[in-house]
Amino acid sequence: MGRIKSNNIKAISRKLFNKDSMKTKFCFIKNKSLIEYFLRTQTKKIRNKISSFLIDIGKNEYKLKGAVQNNKITKKIKVQHLFTESIFVNYVKLIN
Repeated sequence: MGRIKSNNIKAISRKLFNKDSMKTKFCFIKNKSLIEYFLRTQTKKIRNKISSFLIDIGKNEYKLKGAVQNNKITKKIKVQHLFTESIFVNYVKLIN
């Protein structure tokens, strides 16, 4: 997939969510955690930004930490979870 500039939110969501899944309410990346997938494909600087507000609580689950927890996006991210595009876009906005 290659690296994507973090400020281009639409480009990121187009790469991660195919046209068929965009028509449905939920988007699903098969066998991959959205965050882990994003981390693997981004620069070290962006990976560190994401890691700075996620706590790995084991069993492939992550929790938001600090002030980010007050944001009503989601409290927990799970591998093979269903993600809406808007949730992902909000995460990208948080790290910019």
